[in-house]
Amino acid sequence: AVAVALDDSTTERRSINPLLATARDSLVDAVLASIPRARLTGDPLHRLPGHASFVIPGIEAETLLVDLDVRGVECSSGTSCAVGHHDIPPTLLAMGISRDDARGALRLSFRRPPQSRDIALIARCLAESCAGLGL
Repeated sequence: AVAVALDDSTTERRSINPLLATARDSLVDAVLASIPRARLTGDPLHRLPGHASFVIPGIEAETLLVDLDVRGVECSSGTSCAVGHHDIPPTLLAMGISRDDARGALRLSFRRPPQSRDIALIARCLAESCAGLGL
């Protein structure tokens, strides 16, 4: 049963990953267009299909997360390897991101491809939140 479940999961991943990557790229484009100061972190081409991470200079990520949560956008700050820690993630520092900019690290992950309307909503909410926080 476990072998069958793993095989089914692997087959599903192969078919959904291209859809995730397309949605991720649309999300990245929408976020960068709505928040000109935002910077994509990591390699621009070789990325996980359902993951986008940014730094937004001038914003404290924890404050941004609270505002986005109120707006119905679920996301995380920092890096996934630093979940539960409120320190500046060493991964971002190793990538050459300054300590100040790394405070505005935001991570968006998804298992299913978001629809175009969801991507537009996320970008709009993010822009509104950043504006409300003084960016």
